Amino acid sequence: MQSILWLCQGHSSLPSVRFRVNPFVEEARRRGVEVDVAVYPASAFKRLIFYFDLLSKSKKYDVCVVQKRLVGSFEVALLRKSARVVAYDYDDAVWTYQQEALPPGQGFRSRRLNSTVASVDVVIAGNEYLASAAPGHDCVVTIPTPIDTSVYVPRTGHEGDHSLCVGWMGTSGYLSGIKDAVRLIHASTRKKILVVSNKMPDQYILECVDYVEWAGDRELEYIQRMDIGIMPIDDDPYTRGKCGFKILQYMSCGVVPIASDVGFNREIIKHGVNGFLVSRNDEWPLYVKKLSDSRSLLMEMSQRARQDVVERFDLRIAATRYLDALNSR
Repeated sequence: MQSILWLCQGHSSLPSVRFRVNPFVEEARRRGVEVDVAVYPASAFKRLIFYFDLLSKSKKYDVCVVQKRLVGSFEVALLRKSARVVAYDYDDAVWTYQQEALPPGQGFRSRRLNSTVASVDVVIAGNEYLASAAPGHDCVVTIPTPIDTSVYVPRTGHEGDHSLCVGWMGTSGYLSGIKDAVRLIHASTRKKILVVSNKMPDQYILECVDYVEWAGDRELEYIQRMDIGIMPIDDDPYTRGKCGFKILQYMSCGVVPIASDVGFNREIIKHGVNGFLVSRNDEWPLYVKKLSDSRSLLMEMSQRARQDVVERFDLRIAATRYLDALNSR
């Protein structure tokens, strides 16, 4: 395989592109593969223009990767005129929306996903739950969204005597889901939780948090401030498709994760070893207190969290599997 056309869901700053596509693109280029990246238009009219431009060029790619956009057999047939192999990559429950949370196989978008999967040569899913939504295809590969553990590293002086920091980082769409955990932790420990987001939390938890506005060039710094990182999410067909990237960011920086016992979180976190899984709301403050009462336990779990991510989810390991999957057809 010498060339890839990567068709992204959005521009490079979009989280799903920034963390799922850009690292693989950089690794592929580092390994000598020529990669072109383009945004795959959402509207039918803009897609017509896109295909006209693509087909007017004489360039032929070995592989075209479509990221998350649901495409039909006709569009795949057009892509085949510019690429020998067409692959489909998704790391979210693309068959539903957060508000409706339909299980796989239900709804109009599930039929669109089935059409996409049936038309392409390779399907790459971010976790096993997502892969189960593509039954019957003879080449479905599960590759979690990776983390560059050479960039996401623990802060220096992590063992120093400092006030323990509990934190959460995420987009504003998930702020409502952290309310109960934040209030319970604050009530139990009297510590304010560091909240890093693109929007300030509402008044219900504002007194319980230290809010910092998210900035891409300071993201690593914000995570490195934390000792414990929380990830509360509901358990439904949409959230089960999440690939736990926030947890991987925490763990790669030596931040001990406490996360809802949901979906792929269970495959990342070994309960009581490299983090804690929460089944009931009263467990949020319980596990925070357990770690705050024992610095030795905190440091032991911090080191194990970092080690597990390096061994299982590092970018270089995932990139090898990803490129092998693209090259297998």
